[in-house]
Amino acid sequence: MIDLYTQLGVDRTATPAQIKAAYRKLAKKAHPDAGGDRRVWDRILHAYEVLSDAPRRAKYDATGDDTQTPGPEDLERAQVAAIVREIISGVLQSSRDDPARVDFRERIINQLDVKRAAMTQDKQQLELKIKRVERFVGRFVKEGSEDDIIADVVKQGLRDLETQIANVERALKLHEKVVAVFLQYRYEMDPTDSEGQNPPAGPSHQRYLFGGQVQR
Repeated sequence: MIDLYTQLGVDRTATPAQIKAAYRKLAKKAHPDAGGDRRVWDRILHAYEVLSDAPRRAKYDATGDDTQTPGPEDLERAQVAAIVREIISGVLQSSRDDPARVDFRERIINQLDVKRAAMTQDKQQLELKIKRVERFVGRFVKEGSEDDIIADVVKQGLRDLETQIANVERALKLHEKVVAVFLQYRYEMDPTDSEGQNPPAGPSHQRYLFGGQVQR
């Protein structure tokens, strides 16, 4: 792999201005619109994109890695997309209903409402457990100054519950973003049959959600 600095014809100590000037000079001849080779131009452009971005340049200088690290928004979008894909795959696999005759958007949103309610209930139960444990703290009074094992166990239990709540809160936040995706769309169905009735519904559509089981 060609060194990015070599690609632009600059030294590793080159300033941002020198990097930009080198890129512009190369662009006059290497750009495809000027008759340049597309593959050569792509390498020049990539080198400039990395070296003109201070964090990416620092990462490249330190590790030789010229790939772009996904930001928080990119990672979150990937998570949302993965969940959406799993939901759509789940409802299609679990139902024999005709997608042209059944509003799958409404069906999915109803499932998401069920999931939100369950997650909210989980959070409330965890909050109640924390309050109960907090009332338990200090009830065992140890005689002497030796290691207080019970106090440590109770405190660790509180930390574990707090971690669980934080996980549920993150999941709820992500869940709302998934709901927002489906709310941005409308679902178009074919007109009803000649008798004005849709075909009978197939098996329960609440079988799959996030790859798990949803009870009626």
